[in-house]
Amino acid sequence: MPELIQHKICQVQPINCEQEFKGISMSEHLDHGHTVAAWAAVIIVTLAFLVGTIGVVIAKPAIFWIGAALIPVGLITGKVLALAGLGAKQ
Repeated sequence: MPELIQHKICQVQPINCEQEFKGISMSEHLDHGHTVAAWAAVIIVTLAFLVGTIGVVIAKPAIFWIGAALIPVGLITGKVLALAGLGAKQ
C-alpha cells in the first residue's frame, strides 16, 4: 500500500520523488497534527464556527459575533501551547 501512495505522489511531484521516499515509511510522520496544541486549536475553532453558525440560523447577531470572536482565541491558544512545548517538535 505505501508503494501505491508513493506512486500517486510521484505522479503529482515527479522531481526527486524517488530519493525523497527512499527508506522513509509513510507512518514516520511524527507529530503530524497529533499534538495538544493542534487539537486544542482545532476544537476551539470548530466550536467557534458552530456557535457562529447557530447564531446565523437563529438570527441572533450577538451569538454570531461571539463565535467570530472565538476564532482568534482558538488560534492564539494553539500558538501559545505550541510555544509552551506542546506543539510539533522541530
